[in-house]
Amino acid sequence: ASVLFGGGGAGGTINIVTKKPQSTPSYEVEGSIGSFDTYNGSVDITGPLNDDKTLLYRINASASTTDTFVDFFERESTFIAPSLTWLMGKNTQLSLKAEYSDQRQPNERGIPAAGTVLPNPNGEIPINRFIGEPFSEIDKNNREILRLGYNFEHRFNQDWKLRNNFNFSYLSAEQNSLFPRNLLDDNRTLERGLVIAKFAQQTYNLDTNVVGNFQTGDIEHKLLFGVDLSRDISYDEGRNFFRELAPIDVFNPIYRRDSAGADLNDIIDEPSFSEGLGIYLQDQISLSDEFKLVLGGRFDIVTQELKTTEGERISFQQDEAFSPRGGLVYQPNQTISLYANYSRSFEQVTGTNLDAQLFQPERGTQYEVGMKVDWNNNLSSTLALYEITRSNVLTSDPIDPNFSIQAGKQRSRGIELDITGERLLKIISNIFL
Repeated sequence: ASVLFGGGGAGGTINIVTKKPQSTPSYEVEGSIGSFDTYNGSVDITGPLNDDKTLLYRINASASTTDTFVDFFERESTFIAPSLTWLMGKNTQLSLKAEYSDQRQPNERGIPAAGTVLPNPNGEIPINRFIGEPFSEIDKNNREILRLGYNFEHRFNQDWKLRNNFNFSYLSAEQNSLFPRNLLDDNRTLERGLVIAKFAQQTYNLDTNVVGNFQTGDIEHKLLFGVDLSRDISYDEGRNFFRELAPIDVFNPIYRRDSAGADLNDIIDEPSFSEGLGIYLQDQISLSDEFKLVLGGRFDIVTQELKTTEGERISFQQDEAFSPRGGLVYQPNQTISLYANYSRSFEQVTGTNLDAQLFQPERGTQYEVGMKVDWNNNLSSTLALYEITRSNVLTSDPIDPNFSIQAGKQRSRGIELDITGERLLKIISNIFL
């Protein structure tokens, strides 16, 4: 997947398909009530804006609130996503889209092992125990996300088309992170730490590609060629610092608004800038009715830069990589597909470690063989054997868990079996309903 969709980790890509405006008017309202005082509501409205039905709209919106099994741990979220499609002509269309979400909740870092999975002379800690401060603004993890973009598509003829997509996203995260530190010798007094932080991230992505079908003799080709550009900016929106925080008795907690004490040392996090250029090419070749071959490759150039708040460069890093991909599918009939594939991935890792050093890109290699069977129109299954190797993977720094380090290599091997049945799923859903 890294060949087609930009820098990404090995293992695949999640394809998120948003709802598109429709020419037929439709109005839908949903609501649900669940355990832990869970309330959800949503609306979905779509239709044409003119008589010619060349201008279509859609609005999706939702709101939810819920408690959890953990005391004082509540979540609230709101979401709205308007979209507009302009059918400019028979072969040309432009879609504009936007999303805004607001998510609010405290942090939940769990409870000590002694008293849960390990013995504690004071007894067992209830699983609903909250070690934060519920009646204050001390502990929170609030996130606002805004996404804007467009999709443009023009079909030259029945075989060739051009696609151009742009996406902008903005994340603002206000995270007063309260975290456990040490359980004292009495096995009930838990020391805690507190980080006050507010940071933001801006991401820009522009992708342009051409897709076409052609033949060389009896061999059919589906060719894809594209170029994408990306830019990522991460910066602080406020002062980041540690603050004193009083300990808490995990067996008899007393929550206090004044548990937060004096400000401690500041956390210096310089603004970071990342840019990327990717060029990719893929050919899906139908050698015969039974054999299909996919060959592709992607070349990436990525840069990272740290600057001071005054704009002076602190450090700079540039990396290049070629990521090949190859796959073969054999279909002895319409219901059985045997396949094998190989791919490499390259993913830029933004941020710095405890020593303010930039991270190296993550690299991955994947091998996979498998079989897919469509037993009938309602039942299918996939069996796969895979191996994924990743290097330069981020993990928590043992010296300071608020930072990360890059480990060596990670290897994942496994067998995966998926069974999908439409009638079976309907039966299960009816039972739960």
